[in-house]
Amino acid sequence: MRKTKKVVPAADPTVMQLTEVESLRWGKLDAEIRNLLQGARLEELEIEALNRLYVAQKQTRETMKQSYLRDVERLKKEYVEFTQRLAEKYHVDPKKMTIDPDTGVIREI
Repeated sequence: MRKTKKVVPAADPTVMQLTEVESLRWGKLDAEIRNLLQGARLEELEIEALNRLYVAQKQTRETMKQSYLRDVERLKKEYVEFTQRLAEKYHVDPKKMTIDPDTGVIREI
């Protein structure tokens, strides 16, 4: 036979008191709800951390992109000047000149 803990009756007869089974079930349900709410809060904190990480990574990538674009602008200037010098050297109109990157052949189109 299973022994059960007896619920001590309330000192005040006007106060309603749960039975032991009701008290255990209520406690179990309450603990499960608290556990699930805590799990949801942990997930929310994890999502916030991931969002902060995403924002930081996005800013880093944007900075790198801007750095590449600045380098392109700097090199474009040098590229145009060098192409202009080649056109003058080989007596080709720079607006009609193409250079094959594989063979280095200059053509006028």
